Amino acid sequence: MDNRTVPQSPKGRSSPPKTGRVARVSLVIAALLSSTVALGIGPLQARRAAAAAPSAKQAAVADGADPSRTDAAGTEWLCNPDLPANPCLSNENALVQRASGRSSVQLARPATQPPIDCFYVYPTVSNQPGPAANLEIQAAETNVAKLQASRFSSVCKVYAPMYPQITDNGLQHLGSGFRAALTAGYDVVQSAWKDYMEHDNHGRGVVIIAHSQGSTMAQELLRTQIDSNARSRNLLVSAIIPGGNVVVPIGKGVGGTFQHLG
Repeated sequence: MDNRTVPQSPKGRSSPPKTGRVARVSLVIAALLSSTVALGIGPLQARRAAAAAPSAKQAAVADGADPSRTDAAGTEWLCNPDLPANPCLSNENALVQRASGRSSVQLARPATQPPIDCFYVYPTVSNQPGPAANLEIQAAETNVAKLQASRFSSVCKVYAPMYPQITDNGLQHLGSGFRAALTAGYDVVQSAWKDYMEHDNHGRGVVIIAHSQGSTMAQELLRTQIDSNARSRNLLVSAIIPGGNVVVPIGKGVGGTFQHLG
């Protein structure tokens, strides 16, 4: 049996870290599948529905957003170091279960001056009734941020945008608006990334973290905003995107999904 960790009690916020830069680039792609659904959908730009996508995006953004968690650029943040209620600063302690049967509590707390940031895109969790979620933060989004992202706050500042993801219901009933809704979701993630880069990054190294549908969004973000941009590539520390569908030519370490990242 492998050693495992289980999130435990919440901790407090970290103080603002120093600005730094991590130049070393390494792309880590985990070979896990989503427990809900792994969306290997391919490049979203090829699937754009130009007429429908903007209206779908505008409707999602306008409905359900919390002004107290929306910054001046219009990004609705699930996790952000400046938020007083931040689910990505919860459950840092963990129960370590060893193969021998012994267990112990591993204590952890947010780093006071982390050298890097983490940009997290959560997986398919919304149980809203429609095909695409609005931006209302519900228990599903808060809980998955605690479970998947909060431990990373011991080494980085975590930024996680809300986005109008395809809901569980939408995945069960794929219709003609699926591609437009998928594109609308990515548009919001991309907008949040640009907001983060302009106002929060300050030349710091960044780790991209995602899962399932979030990995589909993160893969496109890596492809269009980072792989093709030398400055952004130099800031990328790693990418952890289980449930994604990253491919490379046989026998090569680069090419395929990305042209520079490897």
